[in-house]
Amino acid sequence: MLSRREFIITTGIGGSTLLAGCTENSQSSASDDLEPPLLGESESSIVVDVYADYQCSHCAGFNRNSYPILKDEYIDTGVIAYRHRDFPFLGTVSTQSANVARGVQDSLGNDKFWEFSTQMLENQSQLSSNWWRNTISELGGDGPSIVNMALSGAWSSIVDADFQYGQQLGVKGTPAVAINDQLVPRSSPTYAQDVIEYIERIR
Repeated sequence: MLSRREFIITTGIGGSTLLAGCTENSQSSASDDLEPPLLGESESSIVVDVYADYQCSHCAGFNRNSYPILKDEYIDTGVIAYRHRDFPFLGTVSTQSANVARGVQDSLGNDKFWEFSTQMLENQSQLSSNWWRNTISELGGDGPSIVNMALSGAWSSIVDADFQYGQQLGVKGTPAVAINDQLVPRSSPTYAQDVIEYIERIR
């Protein structure tokens, strides 16, 4: 399995159904070393990657209902490293949103990324250049500059690498969770239960 950095170098381009999930229908990066946004213990032996599309309503539901459980039980207790991965496949706004979010991470840091990411998932119907600029400015960033850079592709290689890496793992829709690069199949009424059972088997 290629490391993420190796994957960016060897691919560098890019751009679709789990049960109860959303389904499918380049320029240089400002920072090719930008790592996936992370919460929890970075040195954990259990790495949980959540592939998401900011226009996917099921991703919003996962963030609202399942993430708090994982945070309380596994992130805050240091059991897992929890990472966001971009899998924008629902259209232009999805791709733009992912690029803007990575611009926030690169410019304002990890904590502001997670705050901005949650706001986008909770305001999916409002995603637009004006909304991004205003929200980033409220977070203390230079909204116009970050959005302009994002829309001109400053972080596209980062987003594209996530997308292609997800495809390599078998991601076909969102939300999708991979633990230590193994895609977690969906079999329970709530995907969180599948993820929890997988974590418990390997911890």
